Amino acid sequence: MLLLCARLATSHFVLLDPVSLGFDDENEGVAPCGSFNATDRTNVTNWPVKGAAIGFLTTHTNAVFEFNTALLSTPNNWVPLTKDLNQTGVGQFCEPQIPAREDWKGKNGILQVIQHSPEGLLYQCAAIKFTGGPKAATPSACFNDTGTAAIWVGHHH
Repeated sequence: MLLLCARLATSHFVLLDPVSLGFDDENEGVAPCGSFNATDRTNVTNWPVKGAAIGFLTTHTNAVFEFNTALLSTPNNWVPLTKDLNQTGVGQFCEPQIPAREDWKGKNGILQVIQHSPEGLLYQCAAIKFTGGPKAATPSACFNDTGTAAIWVGHHH
């Protein structure tokens, strides 16, 4: 955790949940996945279409986040999962239940998180597989640090 905190001191945001395809602070502004291959399947997280968590660390006191997904079969066709999220406060933030499209059950996908930051657009992605069944249990690491908060706002696009 100390290493992560040291890295975060110079970074923009770090996707914690689901498992990120990778983090490179220097190239986080490279679309669509912060310079990582969107179709990489090294660490795949099951994502129940009824809902799962998205958690991240942020160093910006105010930023807007977009949560998009694409099917692995059409990796450039990004579909918004939610309205945009206006997040305030520095530290860890987690939204515990974000659902996906029911018709994607059983398909491989990509989660894309975009942060609209003072430095511009920043990107991180995760390899996911859309599953059936109940909502995912909220991970123990899914919490909001004191002083972090968010409200849903309209779409940027």
